[in-house]
Amino acid sequence: MASRGDRNHIKNAQFAVLTAQTVFSTGFLAVGGLFATISESGAWLGTLLGALGGLAVAGLCSLVVQMHPGKNLSGIADAVLPKAISKLVSLSYAAYCVWLLAAGTRQFILAIWIPFLQTASPLTLAILVAAVTLYGANLGIEAIARASIVFFPVVVLSILVLAGLSVPVAAPGRLLPAVGVGVPELLRTSLLASSFGAECIVMMAFVAHTNEPEGVGRAVAWGVLVGMVMMAAVVAIDTVVLGSRAVTRVIFPVLEVAKLVGFGEFLERSEVLLLSVWFCAALLKQATVFHASARSIADTLGLKNPKLALVPLGASLVVASLYPTTVVAVLEWVRAFLRYTIWYALGLPLTLLVASMLRRPERAHQGEGRSR
Repeated sequence: MASRGDRNHIKNAQFAVLTAQTVFSTGFLAVGGLFATISESGAWLGTLLGALGGLAVAGLCSLVVQMHPGKNLSGIADAVLPKAISKLVSLSYAAYCVWLLAAGTRQFILAIWIPFLQTASPLTLAILVAAVTLYGANLGIEAIARASIVFFPVVVLSILVLAGLSVPVAAPGRLLPAVGVGVPELLRTSLLASSFGAECIVMMAFVAHTNEPEGVGRAVAWGVLVGMVMMAAVVAIDTVVLGSRAVTRVIFPVLEVAKLVGFGEFLERSEVLLLSVWFCAALLKQATVFHASARSIADTLGLKNPKLALVPLGASLVVASLYPTTVVAVLEWVRAFLRYTIWYALGLPLTLLVASMLRRPERAHQGEGRSR
């Protein structure tokens, strides 16, 4: 368990906010169009139902953490798996985090570059984003958590403001029928959406730094629920303002909504203000995931200081965030992430849970042998 004086010591309230921020930020930009192509008016409900998959991942992680208090993912894997397999698990977790980092960074670079900075070099933007992300990760998880618990309520407020501004032009009937084009499509949407909730698995890298390990599972579950409700709200706003068909014809529907509703003559280009708020939240999320990936790589390679992995990881992030080169390919990349990573996020804690349960009788038997 982390000591009181540990600079990386975080509370469960911060843990919940970090989880919500990880689940919501970056993914909400394009989610409306991605899901509307499948279930049309039912995209918001499918997104909301996707919280169930995230809660399942949170539940499995909670069970594993309760069996191994004071250990993060790499420590748990080392305790219950053969050394070679444990290293493979840590590397796969790092690869998941890098894919998540690259996908999120690429989406936000496009969100900034396409409407505002087309004269700027994408490489320059990638370097700047990677540098800020690396700086945040270098500060440590406690610093990120403190900033997040102050700033994330501003993100929540920005979504509420967007919803309020949308009322005059909203057509609530566009949310019906709630199941969209059919139940199979709704279930398919919810399965894809669950990959966003499953991003809570990133928190497994930091469970050793909480002072309340018994409440970690509850904190992560609340974070998943809040993040997915916010994402469903964004999809609903996109739909009532633009319509389910128009949503599919734009890259980032929430930005189009922000341009359309705005503050009138009081504040022109209000989407810039909202995007700046969302961009800051995304950077905090990226710093969190970056730190988790660096810690996992350091544990795998036996590095005593995780910061040694930051610079090489930052360089790889710059390269990865430049590809794919077309918007269509980027969206396909995001779809691939949503399609496959839910199974990884479910399988990893389940594997650790089963291995932990199998090791318990073995340890009990060893204890009996010593007592004799």
